[in-house]
Amino acid sequence: MIHQNIINENNLPYHLIIFDEHIDLDAHIYPKHYHHHLEIVVSTDGKGEAWINGKQYFFEAPCVLIIDPLVIHSIHGFPPYQENRGYCLQIDLDPFYPFFPELKKGFHPKGNRECIALLQKEVPKLVDHKDPYQCMKILINILHCLSDHCLNKEAIKQNDHILKAIEYIEEHYLEEINNQEIADYIGLSVNHLNHLFSTTLNQSLHNYLMDIRMEHAVSDLKLTDLTILEIALKNGFSTQKSLIRECKKRTGMTPSKLKSLDK
Repeated sequence: MIHQNIINENNLPYHLIIFDEHIDLDAHIYPKHYHHHLEIVVSTDGKGEAWINGKQYFFEAPCVLIIDPLVIHSIHGFPPYQENRGYCLQIDLDPFYPFFPELKKGFHPKGNRECIALLQKEVPKLVDHKDPYQCMKILINILHCLSDHCLNKEAIKQNDHILKAIEYIEEHYLEEINNQEIADYIGLSVNHLNHLFSTTLNQSLHNYLMDIRMEHAVSDLKLTDLTILEIALKNGFSTQKSLIRECKKRTGMTPSKLKSLDK
């Protein structure tokens, strides 16, 4: 799991990414990650799918995706990637909470018609405007729009226990950790922690741990000359057989087949 930090534009509380035919194709696929800022994806052309807070959303332009702070999500554009165009606006909400306290309630992930129309008009203005006053004015207009049309009072916030468990898994996935050890560290029962993972991330605690190990194992399979056994043991799998089983379950291929694809 990746934690991203916002990169401010001109010392202002936002960052804008433009998606067009010139952007690296890898940028059209964002694996699971989370961050402390608000993220607004404005799709002007193309289509894809997003995984937000345990739910899957298919999207086709024109559309808007709104991702709350601390919500685990992933976004995949569908090929041909060159036809996927739009913007990703990341906003640090801390400076705005005193003026928009209702923003802490959270947002519905899919914007309505009014929201889509305004964001498609306002977000591109940030590309050309360099004047701090004009940029802040645009951000305030955007937040007004979200406040008026997209608040979701029932939005499920990521539980602190979930993030704490994720951080622990990422630090210790190489070791022979198990559900009980993770639950003990968090201070919850295994059943309670499993329930949080199931309701929030739509998967079990064990399955999440296997996902993290497989992400690193697949990277080693593609980028190193280590043997299958070495990769298994390096990434926390107890045996080579367990790596083969998990690899086939997630990719439909054996590690050997996956490794040969990049040779």
